[in-house]
Amino acid sequence: MTPITVRGVPRSLQRDAWWIAADSQTGVGRGGPVDRRPWWLLTALVVMIDLLVLRTSLGLGFVIAIFALAGAAHWGMRDLVTRKTAMIAWGVLIVSLIPAFDVVQLLSFVLAIAGLTVFAAMITGPL
Repeated sequence: MTPITVRGVPRSLQRDAWWIAADSQTGVGRGGPVDRRPWWLLTALVVMIDLLVLRTSLGLGFVIAIFALAGAAHWGMRDLVTRKTAMIAWGVLIVSLIPAFDVVQLLSFVLAIAGLTVFAAMITGPL
């Protein structure tokens, strides 16, 4: 048998093909299905948050950015979330954003972030 050169394999094992045969039978090295999320969605969210929140004073843009993040989280978990859980989570988010519609200050900002966190926990968690 002709010895093959494989990095990381000792010379004594390079002549034995049993490890190659074992790997080919167990499927080691074969690619599995790749989960490809749309990259454009993340890019659009980053651009929208930059335009709506960071370049202007906080206000309605902040609320729209929170809604966009919540929508992206719901869209990412759409196959695993029941309709009832989604409706309750959206209700919690909307109630937490009510103070931010008037004016964004520290308390309304904290409530909005807490509402988004609870929303994400309800969407991704087993409730």
